Amino acid sequence: MQSVEMRNFKGKTAVVDIMVWLYKGAYSCSYELATGKATIEFLSYPIRMLRMLKSNGIKCICVFDGFHLKAKASTEKERVDSKRSNRELGHEKDKSGD
Repeated sequence: MQSVEMRNFKGKTAVVDIMVWLYKGAYSCSYELATGKATIEFLSYPIRMLRMLKSNGIKCICVFDGFHLKAKASTEKERVDSKRSNRELGHEKDKSGD
């Protein structure tokens, strides 16, 4: 890896897997999302990143994941199970005040 300056990419196009930025943005409002409270705070991070690219003269194309791949079926199931388990644990901890 090497450090580069954004200005080096002025006039270029970047393709971004926007789900990565959405997940990162979800950290800022994870409690609200887990408890079903209305929020759009998870959009703050991706919007900030897109503005940063645009302000540096970089065109951005956002890509959203498509269908689940059969080859990753077991991985997807593990992720779903893990999220469900963690959500349940979080609700239990929230109810107990922890």
